[in-house]
Amino acid sequence: MNHEATNSLRRGACVDLPPEVSDKYFGADPKTHPFEHRTAKMICRQCPAQLPCLEDAISSPAVVVGSDEFTRGGETGTAIRAMRRKHFLEGASAAGLARLAISQQVDNPDIDPYRHLRKGNIPDAVLATEWEESYDE
Repeated sequence: MNHEATNSLRRGACVDLPPEVSDKYFGADPKTHPFEHRTAKMICRQCPAQLPCLEDAISSPAVVVGSDEFTRGGETGTAIRAMRRKHFLEGASAAGLARLAISQQVDNPDIDPYRHLRKGNIPDAVLATEWEESYDE
């Protein structure tokens, strides 16, 4: 990884999060903890270091057990492993794979972060947001 990419990763939205928060959201299983998983993906999509983060995840083999299960660059561990196979086995560019994946990421219109609040399923860590009347049903 070059010096510029390393500096970009230091500006990541998740860098200054406490480990327990980072693990809870970025390490969340999409099947058992969908809210936490979607939250991590939304944070990644707004992060200034999304592209270098995903490139790093693709080009670096997982060295810590379970480390490739974490959401990075807005992609799940499963998607990152698939991109790694294309990178290492088929010779595809990590940068090209990362750009393609990010271009295909779309905010899911079915995800309504306020749905949980209206139904009374308040997560144990709710980020402070301004309530807009457009969210009222």
